[in-house]
Amino acid sequence: MLNSENLPKVLVEEKEKIKEMIEAKKSFCVVGANNTSTVAGIIEGMVETAGFRCRVYTSNRSLGMAAALIPTGITQMTGLFTALGIAAHNLVTAFPDYKIVKCLIDNQVLVLYDKKD
Repeated sequence: MLNSENLPKVLVEEKEKIKEMIEAKKSFCVVGANNTSTVAGIIEGMVETAGFRCRVYTSNRSLGMAAALIPTGITQMTGLFTALGIAAHNLVTAFPDYKIVKCLIDNQVLVLYDKKD
């Protein structure tokens, strides 16, 4: 799991502050996101409006690939398709400025600036 302890915290309602953090190329953690997919979608729009590229994904998504280790046809196919989906998604969203990570367990969304200036 990703560590959000050292990131500045922003409440989901503080849309203006989120916009300012994006424009300043800062990494931060949006807390209180009851629906992480909706919040990630809103942040994705803000990132793209600010002229940056982004990749949105769910924390611990690679756990689906672990299913391939369980020797049944269904779990092996699940693991294979998960791996193929992750690879395709990474190609389509190559070299993002921001990574937006949905943390379902913590009800938070990490917004990570990832470009080297």
